[in-house]
Amino acid sequence: MGIITAKNLPGKKIVATNGEEVGNLLDIEFDTKTGKLLYIIVDPNENFLYKNENKIKVEDGKIKLPFDAVLAARDYVIVDQRFLVTGQK
Repeated sequence: MGIITAKNLPGKKIVATNGEEVGNLLDIEFDTKTGKLLYIIVDPNENFLYKNENKIKVEDGKIKLPFDAVLAARDYVIVDQRFLVTGQK
């Protein structure tokens, strides 16, 4: 992925590998003991539907995707669509 600082990530668009815009990155959650990155927290687009509760956790209308879903981060954050079951409204 290269080097990107955490302060540059909030607000980045999240796009699935199928091209669907998921939403915007709000934050990153990590384990304070191990330093392992656990989740990206996403503010989903209004027209984004998510149905895969096994891989997506939802809190207060926000989506928590496992960090393992992230494939790349630069201008956009690309996530593996297999972590999503999506559809447009």
